[in-house]
Amino acid sequence: MKTPEEKRAYNRAWRAANLEKELERNRRYREANREKTRERARAYRAANLEKIRERDRARYEASPEKEQERARAWRAANREKDQERARAYREANREKAQERARVRREVNLEKERERDHTRYKTNPEKEQERARAYREANRESIRERDRALVAAASDGYLASLLNTPIKEATPELLEAKREQLLTYRCVKQFIKVLKEKQK
Repeated sequence: MKTPEEKRAYNRAWRAANLEKELERNRRYREANREKTRERARAYRAANLEKIRERDRARYEASPEKEQERARAWRAANREKDQERARAYREANREKAQERARVRREVNLEKERERDHTRYKTNPEKEQERARAYREANRESIRERDRALVAAASDGYLASLLNTPIKEATPELLEAKREQLLTYRCVKQFIKVLKEKQK
């Protein structure tokens, strides 16, 4: 009678010699027991998350191009599922996702602007509707952001005061306008304090 170790060695040798047959058998089993297989995979992943992440990192470092192509192919084949998963992640990690998006946008500012411009030119009505929907859903946060930009005398705000597209406004022009605005604010604040003292 074979020992457990001998049985395992025999099974390994048989699978190596009949790899295609074994893969086909496994595929048929997964198709026939889809839910059971998924549940078992989820349970394994939950119990071995760090181990799986480490394995994935090692696989990516060994062949980044191959892994990127594999990820692209999966997303293309599972677009709706991928979008739903991304939405669920953003909902659960709103602040983290916003910070990551902000950093990515800052790093790739020109690329992002070019993408937005292309998207707008391709379908202006859709982009206008998307912008309207965003403004409606985030009215208060937009007001807060605008107030912060005004208070900080941002380049965009100064360009709007000059009635000039920000791309055409030179740094010197913006700086001169900033000085003028800050001086005006100081004078206005000074007059307000004087009036309060005279009461």
